[in-house]
Amino acid sequence: MRDGLDLFRSKSLKRLPTGQELLSLKPGDATAAFQRLSQLEQLAVIESTSDPRVREELYYLVPDGTDLVRSSRVESLVEIVSPYVGTGLACGILSAVTPEQFAQMFERTAVHDGAVDPETAEMWVAELTELEPEQLSGILTGLDLDLLAELLRGRVTLPGGGGRLMLDVGLLSLENIDFGGDEQAYMIADMLWMSDPEMFLDVMRILGDEQEDAEESAYAEEDATQRREKARRNAERLSDLLYSSKPSK
Repeated sequence: MRDGLDLFRSKSLKRLPTGQELLSLKPGDATAAFQRLSQLEQLAVIESTSDPRVREELYYLVPDGTDLVRSSRVESLVEIVSPYVGTGLACGILSAVTPEQFAQMFERTAVHDGAVDPETAEMWVAELTELEPEQLSGILTGLDLDLLAELLRGRVTLPGGGGRLMLDVGLLSLENIDFGGDEQAYMIADMLWMSDPEMFLDVMRILGDEQEDAEESAYAEEDATQRREKARRNAERLSDLLYSSKPSK
């Protein structure tokens, strides 16, 4: 679609209205004028509009802006939704994006120097939970496992040992997972469970392995600390014995 839009721009001699011009009209007139344009023309008007707030309003001049949103550049969509992520006000655009677009939007906003910013990831989760169930399901089931795990990382606790036994025998369910009162994380996990149980279990395996590794590391550190403390006490006792065994002058 991007190639087609570029070709259209190069060949079209028709002067298109600007986004500001359209929105300066009465609502009914703006809607009618925008809908008289072809989709390529509508995209051209949208992408030539520099103000993200005006650009967003243009999507709402058609009954269903899904095709327009999915034909838009991810950079343009990020400019529109970034100020609203986490507030519930980005749902108008977010409800229309493809899973691939969401993944790119998440990467552009939440990943810095190869690491995911937990606060930004949390805001994306908050925004996702504002979607209608079918919209949320459509996005989640189209994401890869690593990104799904990222949305829940640090927000769920599986049974001891990373839930390995329950996962191995296929008995892990939402009731066995501690969400610590995190309703948004529960909503994401619940929707994934209802939409694709196998994908849900695969995500839990990723998180379970990480939890198990963290628990083993913590146990090892605790064991090492106990050994150091025991060695210190033994050294103190030995020092006391040596001191007490010295002949008095």
